[in-house]
Amino acid sequence: MSEDHAELLDTTTHCAVVKLPTRKYPGVVIQGDSLHAWYTSVRSAKTLCEAGEIAEAVDELTQVIDLLSSYLGNYERVLKQHGIDLPYTGD
Repeated sequence: MSEDHAELLDTTTHCAVVKLPTRKYPGVVIQGDSLHAWYTSVRSAKTLCEAGEIAEAVDELTQVIDLLSSYLGNYERVLKQHGIDLPYTGD
């Protein structure tokens, strides 16, 4: 890998896995609209919690968790395919 170019490891999801030359571990590129949607959902869940609407907040957060879980699973799969250790231990 060139010192001035990122290495694109995977593009199968809306969250590409990319290895930057200055970083030990790959990261993910999150599209701006996805980032905004996640922020909006978490902000909404906070508002729902503050209003005492816990079930609705849990539903909102569950959607975000499910999406993040799928992206995390893809990230872990890609690192394994490329022989790269995870930058964290399992949950």
